[in-house]
Amino acid sequence: MAEIIRSSVSNTLAVMFNISIEVFENTSKIPAVDDYVICCEFIQENVRSHILFLFDHKLIDKFIRGIFPPELLKDPAVYQSTASEIVNIVGNCMKQYLNLHGYHFEMAIPFTPDLVRMPTANGPLLQMVFSCKSDSAMGVDFYLQCA
Repeated sequence: MAEIIRSSVSNTLAVMFNISIEVFENTSKIPAVDDYVICCEFIQENVRSHILFLFDHKLIDKFIRGIFPPELLKDPAVYQSTASEIVNIVGNCMKQYLNLHGYHFEMAIPFTPDLVRMPTANGPLLQMVFSCKSDSAMGVDFYLQCA
């Protein structure tokens, strides 16, 4: 699954932002206050699993600098929207992969969670942390928590 996620991230960035970037495992990212968190919910029958995507602010900034005019870069909603779109694409790639391997997941529309009042999942929680390592490399970490 990790390779599916990393390749879908690379492909998404190439198509959406015309950025060629190396995606690799990263074990040193500590979430910061200005990072962006998006939740994606996978549902199969009575099982609800959440995937939390955490994006380094510098990483999202790097993606959108060449797309949006400077005045829009001051709006946090542009960053949040960009992160949500990446989650939507990567989440759908994950869903397709899992469904090809015997699952029957539906994916809800990604949303910005209230981390204090997060919807209850009765399945595993996967956390994915995307961070900027350099101009041409970004890290992706995975943390799985079972219910």
